[in-house]
This record gives sequence, structure tokens and C-alpha cells, in this order.
Amino acid sequence: MPPLTAVERFFERLFERPSARLFRARLQPIQIQHRIERAMESERLTTSDRTLAPNRFVVHLHPADLADFGDMTGTLAAELADSALSFARAHHYTVVDRPRVDLVADPAIQRADIR
Repeated sequence: MPPLTAVERFFERLFERPSARLFRARLQPIQIQHRIERAMESERLTTSDRTLAPNRFVVHLHPADLADFGDMTGTLAAELADSALSFARAHHYTVVDRPRVDLVADPAIQRADIR
């Protein structure tokens, strides 16, 4: 993991997560999108002629956070995959296949957290 990515994650854990829990803020799709983008950046592989980015993402959310999205969970996953593709293209990353995002309910995850 690049050093700046590690610093960014540190500050995210330090400021964003506690404030979201304190004010009982609902998890927003843009937060998931940013987490996927950071995962693409931190897990990319640079070769001599291109930069490969991951294209499969399994997003673990607290069951209540996932339930808050209701019936739009499938649509949300597709939109997040489209956003990941747009991000990859904007940064000139190569993906082997069209990105796929799976949203999974995980009771081990704290509320308003994304893993």
C-alpha cells in the first residue's frame, strides 16, 4: 500500500467514522464509491505498458446499513460497478473484465463502516 494511501485511511478512520457514528448518519452510496476507488488505487499493479486495476469488489456492510438501501441494492451495486469503470478509464487503468460489485451483509462490521 502506498504511504499516502495509508495516511488517507488513517485520517478517514480518525475523523469520518466516529463522526458518522456520533451523529447517526446514514451510509451514503458516495462513501461506498470512494472506498471502491481507494481499493482500485491501492491494489493496482503497474507493468511496463499498463496499469492493471482490480475489477471484483465485495463490499461488507452492517446488515442495517444494507437494509437501509432497500430494494435498490441491486441497482446500487450496478451503479457502483459503472462508477468503478469510469474511475478506471479516467485514470487510464486497465481492467480485465467489466467491474463487478457485490454488497454483502456482515454482522461483524460496525454500523456506518465499510469493508
